[in-house]
Amino acid sequence: MPDNNFAYWPGGNSTNYWSSIFAAHFLVEARKAGYQVSDRIYKMMLEALQREAKREARGSHQLQRIAYAVYVLAAAGQPEKSTMLYLKNNRLNDLSDYSEFQLAGAFALSGDLDTALSMLPRNVAPTGDGVRESGGNFNSPVRAHAIMLDVLAEVHPDHPSVSRLVKNLTDAASAKGRWQTTQENAFAFLAIGKILGQDVDAEYTGTITIDGERLTEFGPADQRHTSKEWGGKRVRLSLEGTGNSYYQWKSFGVETGSSVEEFDRELQVRRRYLSEDGEPIADSVFKHGDLIVAEISVKALTADLENVVVVDMLPAGFEIENPRLESRAGISWLSKKRFKPDYTDIRDDRLIFFGKFPRRKEQKFYYSLRAVTRGDFILPPVAAEAMYDPSKSSVASGGSIKIVQ
Repeated sequence: MPDNNFAYWPGGNSTNYWSSIFAAHFLVEARKAGYQVSDRIYKMMLEALQREAKREARGSHQLQRIAYAVYVLAAAGQPEKSTMLYLKNNRLNDLSDYSEFQLAGAFALSGDLDTALSMLPRNVAPTGDGVRESGGNFNSPVRAHAIMLDVLAEVHPDHPSVSRLVKNLTDAASAKGRWQTTQENAFAFLAIGKILGQDVDAEYTGTITIDGERLTEFGPADQRHTSKEWGGKRVRLSLEGTGNSYYQWKSFGVETGSSVEEFDRELQVRRRYLSEDGEPIADSVFKHGDLIVAEISVKALTADLENVVVVDMLPAGFEIENPRLESRAGISWLSKKRFKPDYTDIRDDRLIFFGKFPRRKEQKFYYSLRAVTRGDFILPPVAAEAMYDPSKSSVASGGSIKIVQ
C-alpha cells in the first residue's frame, strides 16, 4: 500500500492493521529461518511498523497493535525503545495479557532480559471459552496463549509457564479436533515449533508394523508411508534409543450414503436458483445449455459479523459462467443494492466470497452458471462461517439436481 502497510486482500485497497503487522511478523520469521525476503519490501514494512509503534494509543485495540509492532521490530533488530519504555512505565496495566508478554519479549530481544523477566507472570490461567472477535484484532483465548508461548520460546524457554501453555494449546486442539482459526493455527504452530526445536538430538531406531507384519524401519529423518490397504488394520510404532519421535496419522476417503447436517448457528445462509428472468426454478430440473442465476442470501442473526466466508460448491453438471453479473446486459431485475463482497475467489468447483454482514440485515449475492452436462447430480450445500469465530456458521440448501436435454 502507499503507506507501506499490507493490503488485506490481493489487489485490495484497504488495510487491517493487525494483519499487516502479522504479515510483517511472518516475513521477519522467514528471514530469520533463512528464507529470502526482498530487501525493498522488508525496509518498507519496517517503516510501517515504526509508524504504527508511534501512534497515539486511544483504546485497547490500538494498544494491542502497538505492543505487537514493537515486538516485531525488536525481533527484526530495530527496537523502538522509547515506545517500549512508555508502555512499560505508563500503560502496562492497560495492556491485555498477551500484549504484556509481547512487550516483555521486545525488551528481551533488545538485550534487556532482566526487565523482560521482571514483567513476566509466573503462572497463566487456562484458556477457557472466552470471547472471539470476528474482526478487529481477531482476539481469541487460544491465540492469546499461543502468543505467550511464542514469546517464552524466544526469551525464556525454561519458564515454568511453558509446559502449562503447551498443555492448554494441546487441549484446545484436541477438544474439537483442531484449532479454530488461521490466527490460532499460525501462532500455535510457530510457538510449539520453537519449543520442539529445542529438543536434544534424537538417536533412535523405529519400526512400523501393520497387523504384526514388519513394514519398515525409520530414524529421526522425516519419512512418509501410505497405503490404501491399511484400512481397518492395526498400525504399531516401536522405538529403541533416545530422543522424541513425532508422528502424524491421517486417513481419508469418501463415505458412501452419507448426509450433511444443515444448521444455522447465529448465522443463516440460503441458496436458490433463478432463471434469466429472475423466476425461481423450483423443481431442480434444468435444461442442458441454460443460463442459471444463483442467489446466495446471508444474514447475521445475533451480532454484526466481519470476515464471513461463504462457500458455494457446484454440482458436477454446472459451470460458473459469470461471477460478476453487473457486467452482463439483460439482467435488469437485479437490485442495485445487491451485496458486493470484499473479495471473491473463483475455482473450478466452487465460488467463495468474503464480506461483513450487519445484524439481522439480509444481503443477497448473485452470479451466473451454465448447465453443461446432462444427468443426475448431488447438489452440495452452501456454507457460511465467521472465519475468526467459527461457532457462528450455517450450512443449508443441499439436495440434488437433474439436467435434461
